[in-house]
Amino acid sequence: MRQEERKIQARRKIMDNALLEFATRGYSASSVNNIYDSEQGISKGLIYHYFKSKDELFLACVEECFEQLKEYIQNHIFIETESSSLKECLSQYYKTRMIFFHENPLYQKIFCEAVIMDIFLFGVVKKETI
Repeated sequence: MRQEERKIQARRKIMDNALLEFATRGYSASSVNNIYDSEQGISKGLIYHYFKSKDELFLACVEECFEQLKEYIQNHIFIETESSSLKECLSQYYKTRMIFFHENPLYQKIFCEAVIMDIFLFGVVKKETI
């Protein structure tokens, strides 16, 4: 196996463990200590080699979730722009998103966690600026 393939596999193992950790415990209760796994060859040092912090690792999980969701929607929604109403388009979008999250429950939890954090962060900023 080439070095590049090993790097890709190592990063994938880290991401898989991180997705499970963040989806199970939520961002604030998660710990990098729960992500590393010596049996899988994932050390703390290896995690920090690929990701500078827990924040960066979580953002990578969120980014993967949104990318996978976007790709799924693009492959499963076929809208005739001229003949479809906004209501039909939104309905198809939400149904497709619901199916995606049913098939990918870890991504659903990551998505919800990201939305909640976003609302909280924007809420804090909004209150401070008033």
